[in-house]
Amino acid sequence: DIWGVYVAGRGDNALSSITEMKNNVQSAHNFYKQLPLYNERIPPVLLPVDYKLFQNFPNPFNPSTIIRYQIPEAGFVTLKVYDMLGREVVTLVNEFKPSGSYDVEFNTQQKTHLPTGQAGNKQLASGVYFYRIQTGEFIQTRKMVLIR
Repeated sequence: DIWGVYVAGRGDNALSSITEMKNNVQSAHNFYKQLPLYNERIPPVLLPVDYKLFQNFPNPFNPSTIIRYQIPEAGFVTLKVYDMLGREVVTLVNEFKPSGSYDVEFNTQQKTHLPTGQAGNKQLASGVYFYRIQTGEFIQTRKMVLIR
């Protein structure tokens, strides 16, 4: 024990080593207290208190847009895009998520975001599409516009 303190404190003897160690710890504490991460004036990160599906941005969009949502408790989340006729275009999220806020990119140029059966150079047509979130008993749908 004394040996560890003596080496860490780098004093001439055990007592001066302990004193040196105490000063080093106090200096480190003062240094880290000044950093924003340790500053008590910064408010804590707040988790969402309600379910919400935000309007995508940008809207209208070409070729991609961001869809943001928040969930106040962990659960299985499904986020899907549909065309005007109600046909499913793509599933963007289909998994268990912890509580929090999320951003999902819908990129019409990615093959994974093309409707089933479309590949290669085929693209989604310009028009109105809907995106729908479902988690637990919460369901919400919003409209977005793709312009080519």
